[in-house]
Amino acid sequence: MIRVELQEFLAQDAELLEGPALFVKYGKGGSKSSDKYARYSMEQEKERQRRVQEATNAINNIFNNANRGVLYDKQRDAVYRLNTDEVNRQAAEAERDNRFALARNGLLGGSVDVDSNAELQRRTNKGLLSASGIADDAAARLRGADEATKQNLLSMAQQGLNGADVGSMATAQL
Repeated sequence: MIRVELQEFLAQDAELLEGPALFVKYGKGGSKSSDKYARYSMEQEKERQRRVQEATNAINNIFNNANRGVLYDKQRDAVYRLNTDEVNRQAAEAERDNRFALARNGLLGGSVDVDSNAELQRRTNKGLLSASGIADDAAARLRGADEATKQNLLSMAQQGLNGADVGSMATAQL
């Protein structure tokens, strides 16, 4: 009774099963229809695995050949240059204001002058270090976004999207 119900289920609802079919023989041997279904299921699973591998290879080839390292470096350099220019602009302005304030108070050339210039230099160096960190973070975020995109596409490939569709999506998202 159970065997007949299982065979009816497999015959009617085979599309509900994903992955390799469960093939169970009851008693001394299985029926010819269950053997055929098992072979069919294994062939379908092999075909699905082939499509997944094809899509995975397409995604990996696109990401490996994209030469994104150059883009990450350019992103880092651009962000660093932008922030460095701002730090240097602010440092020049602060140095000029400091010089005029010291001259107004008659403190040029003294220990107050040396101390205030040292403080300005310390703040400028701190700003430049911060600019470097911001630039590194920008490049890392771009790299992380690319990796997340790649992982998302690989997941889609596992779910059944074919290689051409996933490949065009990868190219578009890069």
